[in-house]
Amino acid sequence: MTQYQPVLDLNGVGRICQIIAGALVTGVVVFATVAFVIVKGDSPEIPFLSIAAALFAGVATVMRFIVPMVIVNGGKPQLKQLSGDEQGSLLAGLYQTKMIVGMALLEGAAFFNLVAYIVEKQFWSYGVVAFLLGVMAISFPSQGQFESWAEEMKRDLN
Repeated sequence: MTQYQPVLDLNGVGRICQIIAGALVTGVVVFATVAFVIVKGDSPEIPFLSIAAALFAGVATVMRFIVPMVIVNGGKPQLKQLSGDEQGSLLAGLYQTKMIVGMALLEGAAFFNLVAYIVEKQFWSYGVVAFLLGVMAISFPSQGQFESWAEEMKRDLN
C-alpha cells in the first residue's frame, strides 16, 4: 500500500499564514474590546498582576525572536537530507510553524495583560497590549516574505 502524501501548494503558504496571523490578532482585539466593556470599579493600590503581565510581555517579545529561530535551526538537518519538492514542503511547514509560535507568544502575553486589566483595572495594560499588537502587525506574514525566507534557507543549506 502506498502512503498518502498531501501536496502542499507553495504559492499559498503566505496566504495561509496571513489567515492564521489574522485570527490571532483578531482574537486579541475582540478580547480587548470585551475587557474594556466589562471592567468597572476601582483599581488596587499595588497592581502586582499588571506588573507581572507587563514583564511577561517583555520576555515574550524577546522570546518571539529566539524560539522561532531555534525551531528553524532544529529543522535544518532534515532539510539537508531532502531535495526538490520534499524540501519545499518542509520549508513551508517550518515557516508556518515559526510564524505561529512567534505570533502565539505575543498573543499569550496580550491575553495575560488583558486578564490583568480585568482583574486590576490598570488602563496602562492596554498600552502593553497595543505594543504587542504592533509587534504582531510588523511581523505579519506574506507570500513574498515566505519566498525570500525559503530562498535564503536554501542558500544557507548549500
